[in-house]
Amino acid sequence: IIQNDMFMCVINKIYTFIAMEFIDIEVHFLICNKVFEI
Repeated sequence: IIQNDMFMCVINKIYTFIAMEFIDIEVHFLICNKVFEI
């Protein structure tokens, strides 16, 4: 489960890097925090 959460966080990080112009960095951190809470 932990590995899956980390994987999702990495995917979100990569997606944020690719779509940096459209997604605020704060949104990425909120998504990561939400993932790690589960």
